[in-house]
Amino acid sequence: MGPAMLENESKVYGRIEQVSIEGEIDEFHGSFLDVSIRPTEKDLISRHLPDEKEATVMDLGCGGGWLSSFLNGLGFSTIGVDVTPSLLVHARSAAPSSQFVIADASRLPLRPSSVDTIISVALLHHLPNLQDAFRECYRVGACGCRLMLLEPNSLNLFTYVANRLRILDIHTVNERTLRMSEILRDSMSAGWKVERSTTHLTFSFAIGYLLRRASDSMRSRSMDSLADFVRGIDGVLERLRFTRCIGSTIFVVLRKD
Repeated sequence: MGPAMLENESKVYGRIEQVSIEGEIDEFHGSFLDVSIRPTEKDLISRHLPDEKEATVMDLGCGGGWLSSFLNGLGFSTIGVDVTPSLLVHARSAAPSSQFVIADASRLPLRPSSVDTIISVALLHHLPNLQDAFRECYRVGACGCRLMLLEPNSLNLFTYVANRLRILDIHTVNERTLRMSEILRDSMSAGWKVERSTTHLTFSFAIGYLLRRASDSMRSRSMDSLADFVRGIDGVLERLRFTRCIGSTIFVVLRKD
């Protein structure tokens, strides 16, 4: 990522002032996105974590530290990486058992083969060149390292339109949605092997966007019930042949042999 784009990323996310004690930015915290989407993301990630708690886990594009906080709760100490200094201040409070460094995904200040698991949530779609990030992750990954990715899917109509129309408050200059084929092509060209490639959350993001400004009265049992209902529908669609590729979130697990 060039200097101008790095400056834009840091400037946009540096404007975020409200971050929860769990490391969640205000746009997610306490909303339908928080109660519906995050549990699904955490469940997907948990299934592919290493058994050894001593494993070195990198939270790439850690933001305010919500994922590192979650991983700390599971007994893992993480290395959080982000380009926005102000968000790392919040991340250090949210995940005190983790280390945090300011760095670009294409230039990681880590030794070769030093990381056992890399997790990146909604980072790649900000990058102009995915291959640079994949090569750098491959460099720092140990033999057997898993790289988990969650990214917005351009085949999901709402996700695509939301990105084009800039519905969310936070957007950067290079932000876009991605195709599964693009992620698989660029990762395999960097040496990664594909273990899993699926899509999830067909409707949850759409409803989450619409309800992100919901009143406090809905952020309780009504919100939780709706989240459970929508997740149930999403789960059915993920198993159907003709709809399982259009979830709003791409989930990919890669492995370095």
